[in-house]
Amino acid sequence: MREFLEKNYKETSGQEIVKLANRAFLE
Repeated sequence: MREFLEKNYKETSGQEIVKLANRAFLE
């Protein structure tokens, strides 16, 4: 999951990163 976030971080806004992270933790 961490690699996924780092890979898409530059293409994703901060708010989107938070949403993706929360979704990952919930699942």
